[in-house]
Amino acid sequence: MWEHPSLPTLLQIGPEVQALPDAMRRGPSPSAGNPLYRSLETSETQTLTAWESGYVMQPNPDGTLTAIPKNGWGISLTLTPIQTMASETFRDETDPKPSTFEWFNVDTGAVAPLSFAPAAGKKIDVTITIPHYFAPFVESDDGVSIGDNGSGTFSFTLNGDANDSLTIGNTTSVALPDPNTGTTASILLPTLTFQHSGVPYSLNWSKWGADKKMVFGAYAHGWGYNIPQNTVSTLSGGKKAFGTASLYEENTTIHLTWGSEKDTNGEQDCSAGYEWDTTTNKCVKEGADTDEDEDGLDLEKYAQYGLIGLIVIGALSMLG
Repeated sequence: MWEHPSLPTLLQIGPEVQALPDAMRRGPSPSAGNPLYRSLETSETQTLTAWESGYVMQPNPDGTLTAIPKNGWGISLTLTPIQTMASETFRDETDPKPSTFEWFNVDTGAVAPLSFAPAAGKKIDVTITIPHYFAPFVESDDGVSIGDNGSGTFSFTLNGDANDSLTIGNTTSVALPDPNTGTTASILLPTLTFQHSGVPYSLNWSKWGADKKMVFGAYAHGWGYNIPQNTVSTLSGGKKAFGTASLYEENTTIHLTWGSEKDTNGEQDCSAGYEWDTTTNKCVKEGADTDEDEDGLDLEKYAQYGLIGLIVIGALSMLG
C-alpha cells in the first residue's frame, strides 16, 4: 500500500481518526487477511500477524480476541478489531447485494458483516445457500424451521413495511464436549439472522451443537480444531481454523440470489408454519390463538365457560 511521504496513514478508532503509529507503518500493511487489533488495556495497535508473534489468540463471542503471552510472562490482553481508512477494504461496500459472501475467515475470524434492509413500501425475495448440514438449524424464534431443499438452499422475503432485514458475518461461540479430554472446547462460528415479514429467524448454533463433539483430527464436516501440519497422519498439510476451533476454509463462503425489488402493496408473505393474522396485522404461528380480550381469555373460551355455567345452573334447579 503506497503512502504519501509526508502524510501518515489514517487510522479510525470509533469516532476518532488518528495517524497510524510509526512502528506499524514500518511493518506489513493491514489487509483483509491481516487486520488491525487494538489492546483495550494498553491502547497499543498492531496487525494480527504482529500480535501473533508474541501472543496466543483465543476468540471471544463478541468478536474480540484474548491475547495470552507465549512466554508466560505479562498479562493477557483483550484485542478489538479496528478499521483503517485506506484503499483496501474488508468487503466491497459498493455491492449491497453480492452473489457470494465470505461469512467467516479462518485468518481473522469475524468479517465485515453484510447487512441489507429494503426501503418502506418495497420487498425482495432472497435465496441463500449455506453448508447443507447447517441449514436445518435455521429457524424462527418459535422454533419453526425455515426449510431448505436438502442441499442447504432456502428462501425468504424481506419486507420493508415490516422492518425486515438480513445480517450475516458476526460471530458466536458454542462449547462442545471433547470425549478425549473430558472437558469442553469452544468453537467460533458465523452468525446469520434475518426477519421474514416480521418473524425473526437465525441459525441456531446451540441446537446444532446439541449432539456434536470435538475430536482432534476430525475434519470431515468442515469444522473442528486447528490442526497443525504433520500432526494427523491422514492430513499431513493440517487444517487451518481460527483460534482453537472454528469452521474450515471450505465452509467460509455462502451464496445468495436476490430477486427484483417490488412494491409491497400493503401485502405480507408469511413463511411455512405461519399465517397472516388480520387482528394483529402480522405473521403468527399457525394455530396460535390471537383473539384475546383484556383479561387474556379468548372468545372461544368465554363461550365454553358460558355453556358450562348454564349446565350447572340447570342441574342445580332440578335438584331444588
